[in-house]
Amino acid sequence: MKTYVRLTDAGFAAKMEDGRLIERSDLLDLAHELHAAGVNADDVYCGDWREGENVLMSGQQVALKFELRRLGLYA
Repeated sequence: MKTYVRLTDAGFAAKMEDGRLIERSDLLDLAHELHAAGVNADDVYCGDWREGENVLMSGQQVALKFELRRLGLYA
C-alpha cells in the first residue's frame, strides 16, 4: 500500500493511500506501526525536497526502510 512519510513538528506522519494517517514521535515506532498495517519498504515514499515540504533526511529514509525490511524478514 503506497504510503507517504513526512516530518511534522511532533515527529513523523505517514499517510496511506486508503486515507489512514499514523503519527509517531519516534521513527522506529512508526516503522512498527506501518509494518503492522501491511506497508513494506517498497511502498514508502519520502518525497523530494521542495520549498514548504517537510521531507525526511537521507539517514532517516534509510533507517525507516531498513527497519521495514528487517521486520518483513520475521513476518
